[in-house]
Amino acid sequence: MGICAGLLAASLLRQAPEIPGQTASTTPSAQFLRAVSLGHDSAAATLLWTSIVASYAQRTASPSETVAAVRTCGHIDTSWSTPWAYGATIVRSLGDVEGHEALLQEAMAVHPDEYWFPYMLGMSRYLNHGDRAGAADYLEAAADLPGGTEVHRRAARAIRHR
Repeated sequence: MGICAGLLAASLLRQAPEIPGQTASTTPSAQFLRAVSLGHDSAAATLLWTSIVASYAQRTASPSETVAAVRTCGHIDTSWSTPWAYGATIVRSLGDVEGHEALLQEAMAVHPDEYWFPYMLGMSRYLNHGDRAGAADYLEAAADLPGGTEVHRRAARAIRHR
């Protein structure tokens, strides 16, 4: 019942008329959704993630709302890294490099043992900013984490010495 109330509230917030000059997100916070889902955090995160993907697929997603929704989704169920990885990719494909990188930074804080996030951030720094030193640092950090490989380290050396 609680999760339905949370989804209803989220739906009503998304349908609220736009207020000129308003920059606040219509995405409910992780705290709010956690409270109304009455312990069904994973289900709430899954439903929000489905909403993010559907919005993107229907080409109705805005970069700022997607960033807010990915953050909320990632903080509802912190054991689940998928929203961070794919959400950051969706945000990048919407043209928001800064939002993409901000989500990856936040994902690194929430999932410090996953090599994928520093790897993605390193490649973004290189491809989107030409930041070879920053890219190499992130790739080396990825190589040092569980799942990271020598390939990441070689890529870091190649980018640094290019």
